[in-house]
Amino acid sequence: MSVLDINKIDFIGTDRQTGEVILTISDHINWDDTQYHLSALQEKINAYLNFIDSEEIYKEYPNAIGKKLIVQITGKYHINKEGHEFIEKVAAFLNNGDIGFEVKYGA
Repeated sequence: MSVLDINKIDFIGTDRQTGEVILTISDHINWDDTQYHLSALQEKINAYLNFIDSEEIYKEYPNAIGKKLIVQITGKYHINKEGHEFIEKVAAFLNNGDIGFEVKYGA
């Protein structure tokens, strides 16, 4: 699964140390076409938020009940300036609510 599979949650699991439920987006796209990449990320993030807001997460992953939820993007390629700006906006939005947000991009 990947950032392009809009109707799927790539990975979901519980962090053993914190008890937080991590919903991971697997981002394998390079940043050559920034607008395409940002559009794909936006769609995938929105799908994850819908999964949470609809409470479908609790049907599919009952261990999430009562736990802090974190949306995490794990990317293969180093993020560019436009991507970083987008991520900052998403982080500001999500971190002001009940959902945490983390990003890990490669080199």
